[in-house]
Amino acid sequence: MIELRVLLRTLIPRWLQNGVVFKLLYAIVAQFDMLVEMATAALRKRYPEANSEDVGKLLGSDRQIIRGKDEPWSTYSIRLRSWLDAHRNHGGPYGLLEQLRAYWAVTPFVIELYYAGTVPRRYFKLWETGLITRGLALWEPENAATHFSRWALRYHWPEELPAPLDWGQSGLKWGDGHVWGSGLSAETVAHLRRVPSQWGNAHSRGIIILQDPSSDTAEISLPNA
Repeated sequence: MIELRVLLRTLIPRWLQNGVVFKLLYAIVAQFDMLVEMATAALRKRYPEANSEDVGKLLGSDRQIIRGKDEPWSTYSIRLRSWLDAHRNHGGPYGLLEQLRAYWAVTPFVIELYYAGTVPRRYFKLWETGLITRGLALWEPENAATHFSRWALRYHWPEELPAPLDWGQSGLKWGDGHVWGSGLSAETVAHLRRVPSQWGNAHSRGIIILQDPSSDTAEISLPNA
């Protein structure tokens, strides 16, 4: 982009191209150049590029695209550019599972999504490869008719789960970074909830279940309540 101060001598009469008048005009035009440069830089920040990571958090908040846990900017910037396509499936099972796949892409694991209160009851499974399969769910919690559209997410957690902590246990106190009835940290629980809370459908009630590698899926039943 050619700056105005470079073109200044070609835009004004010859008798204004020297002396104090030229210096004054040059100073005024330089301010316009600066404003154009600032506006151009700000506009480019709206389009995620290799040098836009400093505004990635603002872009993600504006476009409602959550950055994955430890996700590199190279993949997150691509998702920010395709945010409109992602939101076409917002609230549906495929949209939710696609966002979960991106969020946990660094350490992928199997995630199962069950629906109750729908006819037919649906079941979706996200594999480590990113493939999503579907089928019929056998989950029908109590009071499903009065609590329409229930969902359950089962994370096949890649690590052994820590032993649960009891509230009031020696050495534990409010605000120490733990959560009730679990050995997980508050930060880990926030990661588990972040995507479902934003990408699940607004009218449903849901629950998240963690299954450690040593557990058999068949031995873990979905909650009735």
